[in-house]
Amino acid sequence: MKNQIYPNLKQGVFLFLSLVSSFAAFFLFAYGLPKLFGYDLSLSYISITKNIAVLIPIPFVLYGQKRAKVNVRKMMDFRTISFQKLAILFLIAVSIGIIIHPLANPTFFFKSLFADKLWILSIKKPTVDINFVLSFLSIVVVTPILEEALLRGIILRQFLKRYSPLFSILITSIFFALGHISLQHFIEYFVWGIVLGILYFKLRSLSFCIMVHSMVNLFSLIVDSSPVKVSYGLIVVSALIYCLAIILIIAGIYRLSRIEKQ
Repeated sequence: MKNQIYPNLKQGVFLFLSLVSSFAAFFLFAYGLPKLFGYDLSLSYISITKNIAVLIPIPFVLYGQKRAKVNVRKMMDFRTISFQKLAILFLIAVSIGIIIHPLANPTFFFKSLFADKLWILSIKKPTVDINFVLSFLSIVVVTPILEEALLRGIILRQFLKRYSPLFSILITSIFFALGHISLQHFIEYFVWGIVLGILYFKLRSLSFCIMVHSMVNLFSLIVDSSPVKVSYGLIVVSALIYCLAIILIIAGIYRLSRIEKQ
């Protein structure tokens, strides 16, 4: 019966708020306590604590899947991802990166635009050191698995059994956006969450969501923004690329659904 499916909306909100509270308590302890005793926080210490913090969702995932009676590990079957599927997921991830770029800080983006500067994506050469390796493992590997396991593998999966797809995707996308604890980037993560929610709803594949999430996170490590003087041609090309990115996401999800049905 629908009334017995865990989590319902109230339980989902409680699970999400408990997770956010755990993050807040961890950083309050990790940063507030040393400062209280007069210690300066080094960059290495901050990097280590951030990498440890990505493990906080683990008990919530374990608790959530036990209550929901699902096994998210079995839902992560990456062996079914062929080269063709991986290529499509890559195009979807790149398209998400393009779409959310101006949404990362909309106010700054449009202010710059009116000041004759258009910030475009550019590739940066990261410094490969221990901090980069740790960031790669936490941001590209661990975070996508845990976030998708909880938000799409448990909450969205169960919400879809109780509520409409639109409501379920909207609520989990709000969770996804608020979970990053940055109102400035709320729209960026909300739109990103919408795409991941639709991807899961249409394909019911947690593996696909993890792969896309992982690739978008990887872009954050190797992609930067560069200011370019605004010109009519540049605006037209940028708008066309933006529209193409939206089309590629829709076409990519449609193509994957056709492949899965074969």
